[in-house]
Amino acid sequence: MSTASSSSANLFGAKPASSAPTAPSEPATNLFGAKPATTTPTTTAPLGQSALGLPKNCDKPKDAPTVAVPPPSALRGKTIEEIVNKWSSELEVHVREFNKFAGEVAVWDRALMENGNNLATLFTHVQALEREQNDIDQSLDHIEQQQKDLSATLDAYERSAEELFGESGTLRALDTGPADTERDKNYMLATELHAHLDDLSGSLTQMIDSVNALSLTPNGLQGTVGNDDPMIQISQILSSHLDSLQWIDGAVREVEGKVNEVERRVREAGGVSTVMGSGATKSRGFGLNR
Repeated sequence: MSTASSSSANLFGAKPASSAPTAPSEPATNLFGAKPATTTPTTTAPLGQSALGLPKNCDKPKDAPTVAVPPPSALRGKTIEEIVNKWSSELEVHVREFNKFAGEVAVWDRALMENGNNLATLFTHVQALEREQNDIDQSLDHIEQQQKDLSATLDAYERSAEELFGESGTLRALDTGPADTERDKNYMLATELHAHLDDLSGSLTQMIDSVNALSLTPNGLQGTVGNDDPMIQISQILSSHLDSLQWIDGAVREVEGKVNEVERRVREAGGVSTVMGSGATKSRGFGLNR
């Protein structure tokens, strides 16, 4: 019977019962692997110690072990597969974020490169415009100088004319012969001819502007499909130019005829003054004779 009881006790890992006084068994370790605090027999302090007011912890022995609580860990209680899967998912998230930011940086880089190219092109255009502006300024300075020279020349002519008219003013008032009358007629004709030439110049300017407009927009009023052929556009432009040249030729011939008429009248007026024998010099018809 004692053998059976001893074998059953060994099966559960306990010591066989003995008649000797047994010490209190040490309990097993807890789940986190820390040893529990050992229970020691409490001894009653003498009456003298409590009467002196000693602290309570003086009753405990000095070699009592302290319980160490381990810090919590995110990996505690997980398998290696779970840890690897967690790290893999976090790595994929970081890779997606990196790719997203890399795409945004690439877009910004392309935008910066395009803006740099645009700035370089704009700088080239600005330099060309500055050169053109310098050329225009030089041309304007040259024109201004010519204008000053012309003004000085006109001032000299005005002073000469005032001197001539001042000297011959009294004689001019008494001279009312046929030559003076013819000279006045020629002067009026020259004035009308000058006004007519101004009108022709304005008409010619308008015509040139219209021709240029037709050249810039070859379709013109015929904005239909089929005029996109370059040969048709070129033929239309050449036809417009030919019509313009023919009109200019006719206008020039008309002006030449009127100029010849003025010259003939001036010559006739000069012949009349010579026949009259007034002793004056031959009239120049206010600069119309050649």
